[in-house]
Amino acid sequence: MTAQTQHTRTKRRGPSPLILTIIAVVILLILFVVFAQVYTDVLWFDQAGFLQVFTTQWLTRAVLFAIGLVLMGAAVWFPLWFSHRQRPVYAPTTPRQENLDRYRAAVEPLRRVFTIALPIVVGLLGGTALAASWKEAQLFLHPTSFGQADPQFGHDISFYVFGLPMLQTRWASWGWPRCCPSSPRSWATTSWAASARGRSGEST
Repeated sequence: MTAQTQHTRTKRRGPSPLILTIIAVVILLILFVVFAQVYTDVLWFDQAGFLQVFTTQWLTRAVLFAIGLVLMGAAVWFPLWFSHRQRPVYAPTTPRQENLDRYRAAVEPLRRVFTIALPIVVGLLGGTALAASWKEAQLFLHPTSFGQADPQFGHDISFYVFGLPMLQTRWASWGWPRCCPSSPRSWATTSWAASARGRSGEST
């Protein structure tokens, strides 16, 4: 009876082969559609003699995606890592502290997954948003002077055509100007609160 129960539990652990097959077919279909679309664009641009335009567009998108992925992922990962590193570590001396230690030990695997998964998800979203601004990036990298200065600020008028759109790009939609100044304060507040809880726990 025990052997049968163990065999049944082992059998239930793995996912169904049908589900794995469906997932694999869906992934292959998505890859095939993406490949067909990209390959069609390559053939069309090559036939028109503008293949370099297509490659420049996709290379710019790839670079912007990588920049957004790293910046946004690091902006989320570092506070999580820093707050965990600065947490108070002490031997439990009261029943309350022992209960807290048990709770920390129980959620530790989830914390590790959360610390890795959340920055990756936010980084992918940030990279996708920044990659959509490839036109503004190309304008910013290839400016042309208009030969006429702005009467109010003294900038060449070309700045408002080539430079300003990149400065006003998707960063504003991320809330980066609002998040970045508050990040050091949030790290400091988190560390101070953790230390304060540690001191209060030791005093009790």
